[in-house]
Amino acid sequence: MDRYLKEVIDLHVLIEAQFARAEGTVAAMLERFHRDFKMVTPGGAQIGLAEVASLFAQRAGAQPGLSIELNGLETLAHWPDGAVVRYREKHHLPRQQAKTRLSTAVFTVEEGRPLWRYFGPIIPVPLARAPWVHGLRLMKSSGAADIKWNKQGGRGRSHRRNWPETDVGAALCREAPRGRRSIA
Repeated sequence: MDRYLKEVIDLHVLIEAQFARAEGTVAAMLERFHRDFKMVTPGGAQIGLAEVASLFAQRAGAQPGLSIELNGLETLAHWPDGAVVRYREKHHLPRQQAKTRLSTAVFTVEEGRPLWRYFGPIIPVPLARAPWVHGLRLMKSSGAADIKWNKQGGRGRSHRRNWPETDVGAALCREAPRGRRSIA
């Protein structure tokens, strides 16, 4: 496991201890962040390190029984002094439905230590329950989550209608190739 993925795990262990049991210190967590750290909240607001420190302090012990599960950790890009990682985090609280989000973090290296530089959710899961995501649809294809913008707010059109090289709907497309219309 590379040091960036290890850092994701280590920080979430500290966050769980702080939020669930008020263990640890905010200062110990903040040492892991770059001084110019920025975070995009699930609601779309951008906050800096001072607001994150305030958030950590306010939530100390405020979520008893919280457990944080991480999976799907992967390094998307890597360079000599940083990396971009993606992972899924699931927050479990007693007698509540778990909250899941797919997150991306950008790291930079200073004095040999990886520091969190940017953080933000890619998309909340389950999308259908998010009140601020009108017009978006989560579609499963090949085990991954894809986003489709649905401008009509209703059912989206099938991809075949927009792909002239398929035989379904090709006659309706002006750019449809003549002759054989199937790619198979």
